Amino acid sequence: ESGTGKEMLAQSIHQASSRSNGPFVGVNLASMSQSLIESELFGYCEGAFTGAQKGGKAGLFEAADGGTIFLDEIGDAPLSIQVLLLRVLEERVITRVGGRSPIPINVRIIAATNRPLQEMIKTGHFRSDLYYRLNVLSLCTLPLREMGSEIKSFLTGYLRDLCGRPISFSKDAIRMLEEYPWPGNFRELKNLVEYLYFPCRNTDQIHLEDLPEYLLQEMGAPTYAQKQSLLELERLCAETPPLRDILKVLYEASPRGIGRGTILSALRL
Repeated sequence: ESGTGKEMLAQSIHQASSRSNGPFVGVNLASMSQSLIESELFGYCEGAFTGAQKGGKAGLFEAADGGTIFLDEIGDAPLSIQVLLLRVLEERVITRVGGRSPIPINVRIIAATNRPLQEMIKTGHFRSDLYYRLNVLSLCTLPLREMGSEIKSFLTGYLRDLCGRPISFSKDAIRMLEEYPWPGNFRELKNLVEYLYFPCRNTDQIHLEDLPEYLLQEMGAPTYAQKQSLLELERLCAETPPLRDILKVLYEASPRGIGRGTILSALRL
């Protein structure tokens, strides 16, 4: 899934390998326009197209020679590029755009995707020959929602690094964070840590009310605005005693399907 640290894992594989002294080149294929992706990956010769740099330009595969190239979002690669990638894998050569001479390269290719490639093969959006050529060793990165109690370790570790001192979480706060689905995975978690940096300046423990509004709302917990409304309602009840009796009647009537619309209709009579 997006945000699960695929590039970090790829960098770790590179650093732990015999290629660690070579370059690591990361490429996000989803961020490249189809018209530029071939020249970016394989380079181009002088005069290959209008605006081509004098003397030509080396591509990212040449830049990664002797090291590792990480092809992120491989599922977004156009079919025309998939054909060229298959040639690189099988023949270990690339040809610059506008050139004729093959250039030998020595790179490790690590590819990643958040798309269902096997389903895309059935619909004709991904080449089966490229899939089976790439799929030598397959690794799955876990989404954050499946990590349970480890979420606390990530949060406290990141906060300690950011604040320069240990920060703990109340039981209610950490229970909610462990139950939260984390649709943005580690990107969302790091954003939350940066958000929590501000309340951390005045406390050593994060409480439920310190969490952002969107998260509380998603988990069905009272937000700051709702708490303020309740405080205002309590003040009004103290100033106007009959209001408490009216609210009690409305609360007891609500299970019978009397909602705000029914009450408003009754007030208009």
